[in-house]
Amino acid sequence: MIEEVKSHHHGKDEEEVEQLLLHFKKASIAEKAEILRQLKKHSAETELTKKERKGLKKFYKTELVKRSVFLKIIAAWIITVPVSGAMAAMIYFVIRGMMPP
Repeated sequence: MIEEVKSHHHGKDEEEVEQLLLHFKKASIAEKAEILRQLKKHSAETELTKKERKGLKKFYKTELVKRSVFLKIIAAWIITVPVSGAMAAMIYFVIRGMMPP
């Protein structure tokens, strides 16, 4: 998407667009939302077309929910909940076994 945006802007405008895209790429998620908001209001230093703004917004949304991170969280829950339950059961039976009847 970044290359597509760069290809539409030539000359003096090209440097400004490149700086905007570089800033967008390095920005945090909250900063990216603010950049997109400014672009939509046309208050940013650089003007992008609606199609280009939509492309950047799509890139922003994919960063919000990265499937690999989501899958890692689910895997951690699937592994840790049963393991902690089994460890609690073992501790319970060890303590119960040490107590007199």
